[in-house]
Amino acid sequence: MDNLPNQPCPRCGRAELNIYYSSNADEKLGAWCEYCDLRAYFNGHELVSMKEYS
Repeated sequence: MDNLPNQPCPRCGRAELNIYYSSNADEKLGAWCEYCDLRAYFNGHELVSMKEYS
């Protein structure tokens, strides 16, 4: 798994979103923003936010 750092976050707008993808297929798997802690996964080309449950 590889990542593409410093992408614009759809929630906070800062360039602190890391997009994780499969290195063999270049398929986007998920994303995490270091600033607002957005955690999401990709459903096709759509970024879907995950909710944390405690």
